[in-house]
Amino acid sequence: MAIAIGRFVKGEKMLEFEEKKDFIIDKISTNTFNMEISEEFLNALNRFTSKHTIEDTKKFLDFCGDIDESIKIVHVAGTNGKGSVCSFVANILKDAGINVFMFSSPHILKINERFKYNLKDISDEDFLEMFKTVFYKVLDYEKKYDENYFPSYFEYLFFMAIEYIKELKVDAIVMETGLGGRLDSTNVLRNKNVCAITSIGLDHMKYLGDTRSKIAWEKAGIIQDGVPIVFFDKDKDVTDVIENCAREKKSKIIRIDKDQISNVKINDEDNQIDFCYKSEYYNYVDLALKTRALYQIQNAAAAVSIAEELMLGGMNISRESIYRGLKNTFWTCRMEEVETGFFIDGAHNIDGIDAFLESVKSIRCKGKRILIFGVVDDKQYDDMAKRLINTNLFDYIFVTTLETQRSVDIDTLKNIFKTDNSDINISFYRSAHQSFDAAKKMKTEEDLIFCAGSLYLAGQIVGEFV
Repeated sequence: MAIAIGRFVKGEKMLEFEEKKDFIIDKISTNTFNMEISEEFLNALNRFTSKHTIEDTKKFLDFCGDIDESIKIVHVAGTNGKGSVCSFVANILKDAGINVFMFSSPHILKINERFKYNLKDISDEDFLEMFKTVFYKVLDYEKKYDENYFPSYFEYLFFMAIEYIKELKVDAIVMETGLGGRLDSTNVLRNKNVCAITSIGLDHMKYLGDTRSKIAWEKAGIIQDGVPIVFFDKDKDVTDVIENCAREKKSKIIRIDKDQISNVKINDEDNQIDFCYKSEYYNYVDLALKTRALYQIQNAAAAVSIAEELMLGGMNISRESIYRGLKNTFWTCRMEEVETGFFIDGAHNIDGIDAFLESVKSIRCKGKRILIFGVVDDKQYDDMAKRLINTNLFDYIFVTTLETQRSVDIDTLKNIFKTDNSDINISFYRSAHQSFDAAKKMKTEEDLIFCAGSLYLAGQIVGEFV
């Protein structure tokens, strides 16, 4: 009986998905297709599809046609910081006059943010064209080779990126992985030039493993034969895993450790961080980042080493472009001061919260510190709450639910933020908008407001300033 019901449900779901595809075809043919319709379809994909094997993804890429082999490829994996590293590298390349395409995730406000050509988001018109190109190629592939194939949400966006790259004059691609590395859709890319692995933390453990070593092994799956690997040497177990994988692939190993970074200075007047970095080849003095996020120093250092490997591979990148590229980089919601005294950070796991707190400590505050916090239910929110309370950095914590089905519910939030610490005032809100209004009303000129816990929260709060 259970099997029969399962088949019936599967049949209903398949029928519903076919109706959705027919709806898209009708909208395209009647010139009524738009961004809202495309996003509704994309957001529904994971209800009807599942992640495919890397072999399935390669087959569809071969069917679509791969990108030009002359294009340089930087592939970046990691738990925290990979988007920032990609952004630093893309800015360096753009300053050097190199046409660069960057694919990253997730987006904060608009899905177009995931696709950047020479640092600019893809237009709605180009987005829709690439959506249609992939859509009809999938339908053709279904007819010719596999009637059950349809990309998942992330896979579909990745193939849109590939199609867009083929339409552009691209010299270099900076590609961020999605969830993992070894089995990630982006790992079908051939002829990589540099691989990089950023900080490894305990996140997505259901899929990647329950220890840093296991997660590092999955991330290290992006390393390609003979391709240099840049990574942070912060944890011996993680380093051992990455180096063993690199040796198997006969890849050059470029470690970045804290001893290579020196003279860190927080420049309050210019709202930037100055530091020095001694790479494998040069000693960079007075590098500058337009951010108050201390964790961006190691991400910038990784970008410098990646740029050096590209230089060795024949790309024309000057040291001046490295300096300017780093200083000109803006990566939203990474300790972003959206207005005077109001900082938004995308910290959304334990390691991210630890890095966020380090930056909070470095920012001088004459008044009260107010925190807006929200979190989704697949994170280690108990430990995150304990860290936020035990640091005694915040006078007020405004805890909120988020506008997503993944949000931790209000009762759970109240339970995890129980504390005997009478120095902290904790209140609860049912929307990010309510917590934002409450924090803004309380804030005086000398107070600081911080926002952290989830990229969903970051997007909802930064949206208040748009």
